Amino acid sequence: MAKGLPEVEVAVALITCDKKILAVYNPAWAAFTLPMTKRRQWKDPNIKGGVRVEDWRHAAARAAGEFLLQTIASFPDEPALEVDAFRQGDREGVVKLYHYKLYRVAVTEGTPLVPGLRSEWLTWVDLQNPNREPISPTARELLKRHGPI
Repeated sequence: MAKGLPEVEVAVALITCDKKILAVYNPAWAAFTLPMTKRRQWKDPNIKGGVRVEDWRHAAARAAGEFLLQTIASFPDEPALEVDAFRQGDREGVVKLYHYKLYRVAVTEGTPLVPGLRSEWLTWVDLQNPNREPISPTARELLKRHGPI
């Protein structure tokens, strides 16, 4: 734990089509956000230290896969954005240090999404518009740091 705060590592999939970004509804946050997931960790008796940590790229691909009905043939090797030590409170009111790695994935128009998915294709400007709600502050901040699409 850096600076005495719990740390969380989050992989993000920035899914784009032309100049639009896939915003997905997260019912736990009651807001639209980007596909993202915490990196998984599990005990593995076959390695030194006993803990295996999921690869960032794999975690981001897993987040994208939750919304796309296909594999991604050319998932990027390197993140388009890394944000370290981002202080943020979570729903329980606990401040944590979040580490984000954002991977940008372009899909073609008509790419199938999971049936019943609550989602919307929005422009970068739409997602930065403070009057457009509900959009998660985390998604807005990550996109602000990434820059326009």
